[in-house]
Parts: sequence; C-alpha cells; structure tokens
Amino acid sequence: MRETLETIQYLLDEIRLEYEYNEKANKLEAMRKAEEELGDRFKYWRYIDQLRPSRTSVIKQNAMTIRRLLLKLYKGDN
Repeated sequence: MRETLETIQYLLDEIRLEYEYNEKANKLEAMRKAEEELGDRFKYWRYIDQLRPSRTSVIKQNAMTIRRLLLKLYKGDN
C-alpha cells in the first residue's frame, strides 16, 4: 500500500510540475509574440489566451493512472 501511495504522490507532483511548466512556457511564448507584433513584450496578456498547453497528454495519462491506483486501493487489492 505504501508503494502505491508513493506512486500516486509522484504522479501528482509530475502533474503539478507540468502545469507550472505549461504556464511558464505559455507566458514566454506570448511575450515573444507580443514583442514581434507590438514591439512591447509586456503586452503579452493580449496573446496569453490564444496559446495552448504543450503537454496535456502527460497530465491526462497521469490522472488516469492515479484513478486506477486509487480504485485498486479502494477495493483493497494491494
């Protein structure tokens, strides 16, 4: 059971890091686009909603694995 909980914690940490990376990457991309088109990188807020996260597949896959592990714990299969 302990190994399963540690695995779940690892996957949750990876999801959190991926979200943080995606937010940072989107902001940098929006700043670059604003610099090119407007000449002012601090007007990135105009472009931030147009960009998509880069690796949502990792987040979805980890979430599905977490769900499967939680069901395993719920059923008592160790």
